[in-house]
Amino acid sequence: GTGPTLLFTDSAGDSFSGPNLNMYRDSSSVNNDDILGSLNWQGNNNNAEIVSYASLRSSIVSKTDGSEDGRLFFGVLASGTHTTMASITGTGLGIGTTSPDDLLHLKGTDATLLVEDAGSNSNPAVEIKNDAVHWKLQARGGDSDNFRIAEGSNIHTVIDTSGNVGIGTTSPGTNLHISDDSTGLI
Repeated sequence: GTGPTLLFTDSAGDSFSGPNLNMYRDSSSVNNDDILGSLNWQGNNNNAEIVSYASLRSSIVSKTDGSEDGRLFFGVLASGTHTTMASITGTGLGIGTTSPDDLLHLKGTDATLLVEDAGSNSNPAVEIKNDAVHWKLQARGGDSDNFRIAEGSNIHTVIDTSGNVGIGTTSPGTNLHISDDSTGLI
């Protein structure tokens, strides 16, 4: 840009250092939920009023010695109201919540998780893995856009684009097509 620039440089040759900016709140009476500092991005609206369009803010979650926790808020202006869109705490990333209960916590009215692969005949997926098993929920662009549930390389269930469900088969021919090739029994 052409505006004022704040530049920090460090000529150290190692990969373990670099320029630092420390924002320190020096208070003898800190409390949980105290704001430690903010970065705000501001500009004028069409009435020449200064408006904060986005912010990054840090606060104390717990000040208890030995178990201190912090929170980082990501805020934006949405329809004229400053809204915290995401927050990071020691427990995880919250989108739509400032207190995530897990590594990723989505919260909202009609909350939806969208996984989109923009490539042609792409294969977007959600994977669930533990120490023993690796499940995959996937839309298969290269397989007539069928939806499938697989464990490792074993495809257990397929739903084709006409709504046919296949269990034990990757080509369901009816509304519910169940196949067990190993025994011939259903």
